[in-house]
Amino acid sequence: MRPHKDFEELQRRELIEQVIRRAGSSTYEAWWSRVGSAGFCSAPIHLVASDGKNSILVRCKNRRAAVCPSCSDLYAGDTWQLVHAGLDGGHDVPATVADHPAVFCTITAPGFGAVHTAAKDGSRSACRGGSTGTCGHGLPRNCTLSHALSDPSLGQPLCPDCYDYVTQSLFTWHAPELWARFTITLRRLVRRESDHRGIERARVSFVKIVEMQRRGVPHFHCVVRLDDDDRSSGPGPLPPRCNMDAQRLADLVTSAVGLAHLEVTGAGGELITLRFGSQVDTQPLDASEDAAGPGSARRVAGYLAKYVTKSVSDFGIASSRLAPHLIDDLDVSEHIKRLLHAVAHLAEHTNRPEMALWLHTLGYRGHVSSKSRSYSTTMGALRATRAEFQRIHVGNSHDTPPAETAWEFSKSGHATLGDRFLATSKAIQDREARWARKQLVDEGSEER
Repeated sequence: MRPHKDFEELQRRELIEQVIRRAGSSTYEAWWSRVGSAGFCSAPIHLVASDGKNSILVRCKNRRAAVCPSCSDLYAGDTWQLVHAGLDGGHDVPATVADHPAVFCTITAPGFGAVHTAAKDGSRSACRGGSTGTCGHGLPRNCTLSHALSDPSLGQPLCPDCYDYVTQSLFTWHAPELWARFTITLRRLVRRESDHRGIERARVSFVKIVEMQRRGVPHFHCVVRLDDDDRSSGPGPLPPRCNMDAQRLADLVTSAVGLAHLEVTGAGGELITLRFGSQVDTQPLDASEDAAGPGSARRVAGYLAKYVTKSVSDFGIASSRLAPHLIDDLDVSEHIKRLLHAVAHLAEHTNRPEMALWLHTLGYRGHVSSKSRSYSTTMGALRATRAEFQRIHVGNSHDTPPAETAWEFSKSGHATLGDRFLATSKAIQDREARWARKQLVDEGSEER
């Protein structure tokens, strides 16, 4: 429930008092240094040495921007490095991967009912002008309005009673399995293509990021790449006779999306066939033909890194677990409440009681980001490299505590909301400064 305005004003005043009290204290400089050593994390972990004499702060490492802007920004940067290395080389990935056929694709969920939409290019086209008449519940089937991209009605169904909330919840729950079916199907199609054309086989590598659409259902952004079929090594050069280009790989990706399906049991015991949506966007990233233009690897890496820090907090849901009896008390849209009730209903009336544990993710239980083993480096390797660099050049690491001392968890978070506000504000300020410097560098590169 939304707090009363008087309560919000009281919270605001208390926050200001806490900020002034901290900034005016004699220990401010020491406290600021400790917070800075943890990268101005919004929810730092307090570690105490086993002898009880020393304590330090380390990052929470949460990828969600709504939880910690500092750590989510770092996570996005690591994701950028991981994706870019798989397209252009680096971090022990050979530069020859830039010559491998690769495809950037977006795989969507199917439709579960008409929802309000807006043109991504910002054009003033009507939301849904083709349909006429009313539905069985007396609501119009069309919408002649031109919605702005910030319109809160985007993603909301034209008729909530016509919308298939149960099937959408089943799709969300089984999305990881459907993705696995897609990758298996794609590998089979690539193998069949190689055998049919009498060319040497190649291996499929990929990296994917899951994003929740405005209607509350996951879809997938991914990069698919062909590698040497030698599984004993990393992504080595392709065999000379493996002459499958990026456009043919894009066609196989589209075919695999259409073929992938999964049969599941509905709330009434009926069989439901789950598939991906018909809207599949595939963009070949063939360096030999420069299909995506100069700098495509950087753009694709930036695109995927942008989505990895998103979460269901955009819908007004906290990142902690949610009890079913609290759904109606949430300050969220009616559409999201119906989705949550559908997940809770499936958990109670089917053999999936564990679904109730994933209410806070709208029923999605998979990883937000994942990759095949041979696509690129790992997040752990990137963090280890950064920690070693910081120990050498800075004298400490924001990622991990010193290894020579045994540390134990004490608590997490800041002492007051005022402390958290100061740390978070500094993290956001640093992020905006880095973005401004990057814009200047990019503009300078274009002028040259």
